[in-house]
Amino acid sequence: IAVGASVSVPLFTDYPFPAVGSANVSVTVSTVNNTTDGFAGNNSASRLLGAGLSGTYTIGGASPNFTTWAQAGSQLTAGGTVGAVTFNVRPGTYTENLYIANIPGNTLARPIIFQSENGNKNSVTLQFSNTTAAAIAGTTSIGGTPTIRLNNADFITFRNFTVAALNTAASSGVGVELIGASGGASGCDNTTFDNIVFNGVASTSFTLGDVFFLSVNNGYHPNLAITNCTFNQASIPFYHTF
Repeated sequence: IAVGASVSVPLFTDYPFPAVGSANVSVTVSTVNNTTDGFAGNNSASRLLGAGLSGTYTIGGASPNFTTWAQAGSQLTAGGTVGAVTFNVRPGTYTENLYIANIPGNTLARPIIFQSENGNKNSVTLQFSNTTAAAIAGTTSIGGTPTIRLNNADFITFRNFTVAALNTAASSGVGVELIGASGGASGCDNTTFDNIVFNGVASTSFTLGDVFFLSVNNGYHPNLAITNCTFNQASIPFYHTF
């Protein structure tokens, strides 16, 4: 190809991705025009890919579709949705963090629901405790890892369970972090938290490391709904950074 030109190369077609699960696909160019590239630093790329979801799935418990919340989040980020999706979470305490970003096929006609399978908000707890300032890859967050992080993820409803942020080190006391593009662009649209119990840690003063809802990058989150929720401890319920 000519200098400065580009060409599209199909890598594979009809690859049989599993209905549940994702794969990290990497591509490396070793030669250009039958000549070794003088700069190999930009010759590789990778992306998480998976099958699109549609229907009702289970998390945790006996013979689940997904063993963890993180696995479900990775599937949404990798493969997106091809229809409405509901995740029913079996009773238990899950010590992990959920990250969902830029869901392919994410539209109003394909809503996503995370809920306790039995409808009891006290039967399911998603909790996380982080003591480092490292952010999850793919974000421009100002701090550590929250229990739930949504990055430009729309039309998601969380209901009937408990979210716990276990300590305040390096922003790790954040329960939910919403991320949008910088400069006031749209972020997490039409996100709902209904009948959620938020448990933080005791605080005597304001700190970004002890907030139930943290919105960063000056993102705009239209139609955010927080209804019938309980907030226990933490310094403040909601903080938006500019």
